[in-house]
Amino acid sequence: MPPRRLNTIDLPGAEGSIVLYDWSRPGKYSARNIENLVREDALGNTVWSAKLPQEGPADFFTDVRLEGDKLIAFTWSCWIVSVDI
Repeated sequence: MPPRRLNTIDLPGAEGSIVLYDWSRPGKYSARNIENLVREDALGNTVWSAKLPQEGPADFFTDVRLEGDKLIAFTWSCWIVSVDI
């Protein structure tokens, strides 16, 4: 079963979408961190996966939103990440 999408943000101009996948489903992610925030092209292929620190507690993304031309993402360990898109 493919991972469940928790949130999908379509990007303007049919450039694809930002997808937040369910972190609670096993199988797709590494044991260290759950890199569950990805950008997909219009065909659903992964363009990039947001990386998490390799030190400190294990972590994963819990929420994401688009604010203007910035992607704002939140992690379980209370970090807020801003990404230009």
